[in-house]
Amino acid sequence: MIAHAIVPADLGSGAHAGFIRASWTRGAREDWHTLLDLSRRPDVRMLVAHLPDDPESLLGWACCRGDALVWVYSRDLGGRVRGRGLASALLSALRLDPKGPLRALYWSPWAALLTRTGHWRLYYEPPGDKETACA
Repeated sequence: MIAHAIVPADLGSGAHAGFIRASWTRGAREDWHTLLDLSRRPDVRMLVAHLPDDPESLLGWACCRGDALVWVYSRDLGGRVRGRGLASALLSALRLDPKGPLRALYWSPWAALLTRTGHWRLYYEPPGDKETACA
């Protein structure tokens, strides 16, 4: 596990907002305003992880709406962050269990891989969709 600190995300902060925006639009392929609008809901929580002594060195972030995962992201950094438990630590801080089953509102190739390999038990249910679609 990489040493990290987890704090509430501040979308008004240049560092947090820029980091989250870049990874969200690239990974989820969703408009930034989709996440901004979602973040204003009272049942949405968002956290970021950074190096313990350097709050500007962001490592990852996660967001949930109630008991559903919106998105989780951890930086690759040449294998020094991804695959070392940071995403699981972020989900744990949000009181979500990726060993699930855990509803995911947005989907990615990483979500599919983690589910297919049995590391996590996610299922895809887009926001507002009543049918559960497994990817």
